[in-house]
Amino acid sequence: MKNKTFAILLGCVLWIGVAGTGRTQTLPPAIKPEVSQLPNWLRQGKFRFARFDGGPIEVQKTRRSAWGMRFTPDEQKVLGNVYSEDVYARRMVDLLVKAHVNFVWVTYSVGFSWDDEAPQRALVREVTRMLHEHGIKVAAYMCAVSIFWQSMFRDVPQSVRWIMFDPSGLPYRYSGGRDALRFIADLNNPGWVQYQEKRVGGIIDDGLDAIFFDNTGAPEWASNEAVANFFTKIREYIHYQKKSDIPLFSNFGLSPSRAALNRYMDFTFDEGWREPGVWGQEWNVSNIRRTRYLHGLLPAGKPLVTEYSIFHKGDRSTAFLKPRSEKLAIAEAATFGSTYTWDMEGPFDAGLINGKPEALDSWAAIGQYNGFLANHEPLYVGAANVTPVVVLLPDDLKAGFVWSKDQLLDFLSSRSVLYGIKLAQSVNARELGNYQGVIVPAYDAMSAAEKDMIRSYVAGGGKVYVFGAPANLRGPNLEVSAPEVKQQLESDQAAQKEVETKIAALTSNATHVELKTDAHVLANVTSVQNGDELVLHVLNYDPSPARNVQVRLSLGQRFRRLAGGRLTLLSPDANTEGLEGVRWEGDTVEMTLPSVDVYSVIAIRAN
Repeated sequence: MKNKTFAILLGCVLWIGVAGTGRTQTLPPAIKPEVSQLPNWLRQGKFRFARFDGGPIEVQKTRRSAWGMRFTPDEQKVLGNVYSEDVYARRMVDLLVKAHVNFVWVTYSVGFSWDDEAPQRALVREVTRMLHEHGIKVAAYMCAVSIFWQSMFRDVPQSVRWIMFDPSGLPYRYSGGRDALRFIADLNNPGWVQYQEKRVGGIIDDGLDAIFFDNTGAPEWASNEAVANFFTKIREYIHYQKKSDIPLFSNFGLSPSRAALNRYMDFTFDEGWREPGVWGQEWNVSNIRRTRYLHGLLPAGKPLVTEYSIFHKGDRSTAFLKPRSEKLAIAEAATFGSTYTWDMEGPFDAGLINGKPEALDSWAAIGQYNGFLANHEPLYVGAANVTPVVVLLPDDLKAGFVWSKDQLLDFLSSRSVLYGIKLAQSVNARELGNYQGVIVPAYDAMSAAEKDMIRSYVAGGGKVYVFGAPANLRGPNLEVSAPEVKQQLESDQAAQKEVETKIAALTSNATHVELKTDAHVLANVTSVQNGDELVLHVLNYDPSPARNVQVRLSLGQRFRRLAGGRLTLLSPDANTEGLEGVRWEGDTVEMTLPSVDVYSVIAIRAN
């Protein structure tokens, strides 16, 4: 290919530039897709996604994987036959339609040889036809790195040279080295790349609508540069050889440098989100932190799918969510600009196929809430989180904060603070000027240049709330707390009051929302129709309805033109009572929600 060498070198050079500066660079559209290139069906708020794994190779994969070995024989049976029309496929497609799902992935290739996977491809073509008949878009799942050596070495002998070795000279293996039958491929090996191109070409020829590449998140298997080069070659093959614009997505994980690789993807998928809710003293709002973090790293408008796969009891391999948690998960994702999905293989698939009441109840909850999203797309398509405040995190941030607790960010979420998240390396003083306030949780960890940027923002009149010892940082709009205050937020009322007071000073003239309730309820505000409409989302994390939730929403200068506007209350929940005590005072509206079961929405439009 005449453009291949140029594109590969360009991808490498620009990747090094991005890694060194933290600034977004411009790559050719074939290599770095723009949001404007997305098909209309793939806009955030237009699609409702589900994993639809299955088929004979999926069963073989799970039997050779530590996590899949927990499936029962019946669960394995359902998984292996779920694409067979005369067995389970019709049943599953009907269920997907009833749940208002309009986008799925199916298992296309997991790392066996092309010949061994031929029966799977035949099943995928048939189930794709069935799904397309119902208007459901279909992505092909393929593993980016797996080599099941018993199959590949037999049918493709040269694949023995495609293995990736660790520093000790041993082949990398799946499941943390516990999978003796599944090696990891070297993404830099030209032979492996060409074999993957063959699979990608088959996907395009078979008429699927998107491609998901799994297992790209482990840096020990492939460096950032290796992953960037791999997808540069794959995207070039798709665009220049296959003349296709088929969208790509992957699961790069949440470490900052890894997540930045999503610039090679048309949209983003991430797993490991937690079951939201309240259990005893624990109020789990951690998904809000993760979703806001990804939105801070990704280009505005790039779609995001989040898989809720870690549960209060068990995980996606051993359980599925109960109806109320399904509802809350769907509403939470939609509220903060994501699309909720779940992994059906295992207990959920088997329960649905076998007609178990608990599985059907959870499926009905999914259908109820997906139906609400489908019927009210204008509230979600193109919606932007209103974030007058940004949390500025240091450059050396590790992914741990998104997996474990972060008391400050979870406190902000539970108190309905409208915040965004940015890494300090990715913004400058001018860009900070787009925000009406900046929160710096770890000022002392900032570089000298980043501290200069914050000082410049303060000197220009910006409001800043700093945790740390801000030497040489002075200004009338500066709020300061000791670093240990963050660690006391979970149980210390004095620390909670201090942070609430200083956040209030930061947002006094900005859009903000306050709730008065004894329940575990929070809110978020999104903007749609180019700012001509605001949407107030109210989520109840308690196991029972919340009563008499008092809401006070200040529009701020940006949305002041909507003051006195018309309010419309919507909810997917039955028996939702109308708003009470609605009262405008300037650009602030007060109201009472007599009840919030799980999710209520208030749309505000100008009269």
